[in-house]
Amino acid sequence: SAPSAGAAPAVPPSLPQRNRITQPSFDSSAKKTGIAALSSERFLACLPIAFAGVWMFLSLFLSLRAAVIFLYLRHIGRLSLPARPEYIKTCRAVAAELGIDAPAVRQNRYVKSAFLTGIARPQIILPLGGNEASMATREVFLHELAHLVRRDHIWLLIVQAVKILFPVQPLLWMLGAR
Repeated sequence: SAPSAGAAPAVPPSLPQRNRITQPSFDSSAKKTGIAALSSERFLACLPIAFAGVWMFLSLFLSLRAAVIFLYLRHIGRLSLPARPEYIKTCRAVAAELGIDAPAVRQNRYVKSAFLTGIARPQIILPLGGNEASMATREVFLHELAHLVRRDHIWLLIVQAVKILFPVQPLLWMLGAR
C-alpha cells in the first residue's frame, strides 16, 4: 500500500529512538502543571523588574514632590516682607538667651503659622495679619529657635533625601514622621 499524499512516512522500528517522531501527550494534568510552572517562572522572572519599576516611580514622585515644596518655600521667602521691629527685637532677645545668632525674621500674608526655613540662611517666617500677634510671642520664637539649635531643618532635608533613595523602607517613613 502506497502512503497517501499528506501523511508522514512511517518510521521503521530499526531507527534509533532519537529520530522517532513522538506524539504529544494530551494528559490534561501534565499540561496544567507545565503552564502553571511556566507562568510562575515568568512571574518570578518579572518580579525584580516590577519591583525596580515601582521603586523608580516612587523615587521620581518623591523627587518631584520635594522639588515643588522647595520651590514653594523659596517663593514664600521671596514674597515675605521684613518683620515688624518689635518682632525682630523679641527674636534677637530669645536668640541671645540661647547663645546663637538670630536668623532673619520675615512676614508673609499667605502663611498661617510660624516656621523656620532655609539651610544656608535660615529665617523665621511669621504670618502677616490675622493671628499675627499670637504668632510673634517669645514662646513661638523660642520654639522656632530650638529647631534651629537642634538643626531640625537640616535633618529634615537629610531624611527627605534618604526617603527619595529608599522609598520602600518603612523604618525611614517612621523616622521621618518624628
